Amino acid sequence: VHCDSNLNGIILEDGNTFVGIWRRCETDSLFTIPHRLVATDWRDPSTYRPIIDEPLFVLGGSGAEDPSNIWTTTTSDMVTDDDEEESHTVALHVLLHDEQSTRCMLGQCSANGRHAFSLDGGKSWRYASTDAYNRTIRFDNGTTLEVDTRARPHVVLDSKTNEIVAVTTGIQPDQDSGYVWTLAQGVQKKGKHNNNNNNN
Repeated sequence: VHCDSNLNGIILEDGNTFVGIWRRCETDSLFTIPHRLVATDWRDPSTYRPIIDEPLFVLGGSGAEDPSNIWTTTTSDMVTDDDEEESHTVALHVLLHDEQSTRCMLGQCSANGRHAFSLDGGKSWRYASTDAYNRTIRFDNGTTLEVDTRARPHVVLDSKTNEIVAVTTGIQPDQDSGYVWTLAQGVQKKGKHNNNNNNN
């Protein structure tokens, strides 16, 4: 079965290694599962190696697709000895269009997105059990909008701090609409809260 890969990825700190996530259509009914892709030199396509026989997650429904751009966070590891130097772990993060409750390729798309992360440079990933977003969009003025589909997530990062500024998704209002538009949803900074989701 052939379908577009929806490949997305990141160049690691060494400036050469590329780690990517792509979707593979596993069955004739277009059951899609994310897989890894690695390259020793992102400039050289001959080094790109898709990992076909090792799916990242075990998923139901239609699986998951549309990996967002991959971003990083750095955490300080606990130091147990005064003589030990503080170490850091770089975590990789991605959002995916979760389709476990639907059959998107058969005309029943979901509007859910889920987060996954890796602590070993993209070799293994953990998939969230709860949604990062769903079909209900809450605006600052108190109104809400229920949409049929939210797909193709993309994370907008602050160029200086690397913090998440917003998440964009492709919105299809209902199954009969012949168009898709892009929603930019602001993300609250840590420690700041209000009653709305700061969608814009």
